[in-house]
Amino acid sequence: MRKLKLVSLVMVLAVAGVSCLFAIRANTTKASADEGPSWERINRTASQVKNGDEKPIRDLADQVFKHHGIDSAVMLPLASMKDRLVAREIDYQNGKGGINEEQVAGAVNQLADRFNGPSYAHTTGSEVKKLRLRMLTLYPSLIGRGPSSSRDDSRPHFEARMGPLEAFHVTATMLHQKVFNPEFQLSQEEAQDSSLQSRTGDGAVRAKDNAHGERTREMLDLIQQQGATMKAGDLIEQCGHTLDLLGVPK
Repeated sequence: MRKLKLVSLVMVLAVAGVSCLFAIRANTTKASADEGPSWERINRTASQVKNGDEKPIRDLADQVFKHHGIDSAVMLPLASMKDRLVAREIDYQNGKGGINEEQVAGAVNQLADRFNGPSYAHTTGSEVKKLRLRMLTLYPSLIGRGPSSSRDDSRPHFEARMGPLEAFHVTATMLHQKVFNPEFQLSQEEAQDSSLQSRTGDGAVRAKDNAHGERTREMLDLIQQQGATMKAGDLIEQCGHTLDLLGVPK
């Protein structure tokens, strides 16, 4: 539990409102019976976002942060980052800006480089899209919805560009996958090889080679080691840099 708390704190500070942690504490996705599961709360809150109304957007930010383990113990140093995300989400819902999958991949990859991560800790725009499509089943009111100012709900659509809060949620989820999900713990070469095997019917996917969690243990050890050497000021600076890479201006 001590290691998980350290990992959570390090990644919350390092990623700020975009990619907060690799290890979600066991109780962060649980809720009291009257609230429902965290994914349900996020989706319900996202459905209330209309145009640039600040309150539902701020409520959505609260739910997404809570889902990823950002609680009152770490919220104070991140308050300005949350305000930055909310302000830019208001702009997005009014039809200004937007974040693409390559920008999310770039933010993840910069963090992987900063923490001296292995090749499989990196990602691509196509892998980000793959994750978004999977998340769509849980978050249909958030993922791929596009800005409410121009959205036509009478026509099925999947918007390529994301608002800041969707990008935050996708990035944090991708980081979690890179630590805990063998299917996403593949280098680009391994992913291409697995894709070829799937198309030709030639054997098992490479992800199964990691079924015993060797890469998960490697990632957790890496985060603990790197996080222990970083100063708070460096982590806060990284917060702003990650938002910059995502295209979330001040």
